Order: sequence, then structure tokens, then C-alpha cells
Amino acid sequence: MAWHLNLGIDKRVLRNTDPAERDAELFKFNMLGLMIILVALIAFGSSIVFLLLISHNLVLSACLGLLIGLMVFNLYRLMLVTSINAYHTELGEFQSDHERLFKHIGPAQAAGLDEETIQELVLQRISALRSLALEDKGYRHDNAQMATFLIKLLILALFALVFATGLELFVFRNQLNGAFEAIRQVYAARPDSWIIQGALRPPDAGGFFLIECQSVLFAIDVLKLGLGPVKILIDLAVVGIFVIPLILTYRSYELIDSAYVREQALQEMGISYYHYLKTQAFCHQIGTQCASEDLHARLNKSTAPA
Repeated sequence: MAWHLNLGIDKRVLRNTDPAERDAELFKFNMLGLMIILVALIAFGSSIVFLLLISHNLVLSACLGLLIGLMVFNLYRLMLVTSINAYHTELGEFQSDHERLFKHIGPAQAAGLDEETIQELVLQRISALRSLALEDKGYRHDNAQMATFLIKLLILALFALVFATGLELFVFRNQLNGAFEAIRQVYAARPDSWIIQGALRPPDAGGFFLIECQSVLFAIDVLKLGLGPVKILIDLAVVGIFVIPLILTYRSYELIDSAYVREQALQEMGISYYHYLKTQAFCHQIGTQCASEDLHARLNKSTAPA
């Protein structure tokens, strides 16, 4: 089996689908996973560049950059996962309303069901829901979901602009260092100026590392002046890498109503419905016990002094 079919997707969820559909689902979601990894790598590399500008310490910058990369990875994954759900499909109406599916089974009826009967009943209901989901071809967006999507999009776009700048600082570091050397020569007659003493002065402990500057803002200003409109194009490309997966999870029917999302929702509902029936039976047992005993007398007896 191809490598992309084994990249962190739980294949057990798709055990009730045919092999061709299962392979297609694994391919789609593994490609989505690769894009998440790409975003995390961009954040990791860009963070190292920014941290090197501040500390000029490779070990410290690598450790903190790895931490930032992992944080971005988990945040980005959270945004995508919360965008892919069955709440706005036909399944969503059953997912959070157990009584709708089992309204004909009350606590008294549930108390008379043994373990095997409960499991069989759950499998029957989930099979019926699967058939309903296969017939349903509608996905309903509401205003709240649209607002959430736009907020996520804005956050990712801001992250992308920041990390794009870090990549540009790394890619054009040689040109930047040449520009900084030219600025030093221009300000050679003014050694007390802020540019020389604050931005371009070598660190006290060792020299520069990667970029010969100690001011992030000054380096970004020089980068903007040097790249001009090219910087905008690079920024837009990185923004596209960040936001395209999120847009796909919101607009792509292949992901929204995919077999993987459907089977994941059905699996969760099966577990919930099983415990719902067990809880109903337990509640009936407690209610019967409470009705058949004089709890007040029993409490007085248990608390009476010896």
C-alpha cells in the first residue's frame, strides 16, 4: 500500500466501506495531513529565523522554534478538525439527540434488555442511520458557522503573513547582509547613531548568526524596501498555503460529506447510544430500588448511635 495511506489516519473507522472508497478516503485525508505538516514546518523554520535575529543562539532558537512549530501544528489541526463534522448533515440531527432515535425505548424497556440485545439494537440503529446518510446529499451552513470560519481564516492569514516574512528573511539573507554592510559604510562617520549601536552592532557574546542584524523591525524594513512588490506576491503564496486546507474543509463536499466523516460520526453515535441505553437501565434500577424501600427509615437506622 502506498506510503500516503499510512499517515496517521485511523483505518478502522472505514472498516464498513469498500476497499476502493477506503483508499480514496485515506488519500484525501492524508493529503490534508501533509498540508498540516507543511504549515508546521514553515512555522518552525520561520520561528528559528526570527529567534536568531533576537538571540543569535542556534540551540536556543531551534528549541523555541520547535515549540512554536508544534503549537502551530496543534492549533491548525484543531481548526481543521472542528471544521469537519456531521452536525450540519442529516446525521447531525441524531448525533446530539439520543431520545429521537430511541424515543420508543424508555427506562423500563431498557432495563429488560440484556447486553447482547443492546448491542444488536445499537447496530441496527447505526445501520439505519448509515443508509439515511448515504441518501442525504445536503449540507447546511448557518451564520454561526460562517462567522467561525471567517475568524479562523483571519487568524491563519495573520499567522501566514508573519511566517512568510521569516522565510523571506532566510531566503534573501545574503542580499540583506550586503545591504547592512552598505549601511554600515554610510554611517561610518556616525558611530554613535542608533542604527550602528542598536541594530547593526555585533552581539556581545560572539558574532552574528545567519543575519547580521539585531533588530527584527529594522531587518523587515530593509527587506520590504529591497523586495518591493515581490514581497506581496510571496506573502500571498504563503497565505494560500495556510488557508486553502481550511477553505476546502468548509466548501469541499468531498471532505464535508466524506465516508470518513460519516463513519466517524456513526462510530461515536454507536458508543453514545450504547451507554445511553445502559444508563437508562441503571436509572430504572435505582428508581425501582428507591420506590421499594423506605429510604428515610434506612437513613435514620444507618445514622443512629450504637
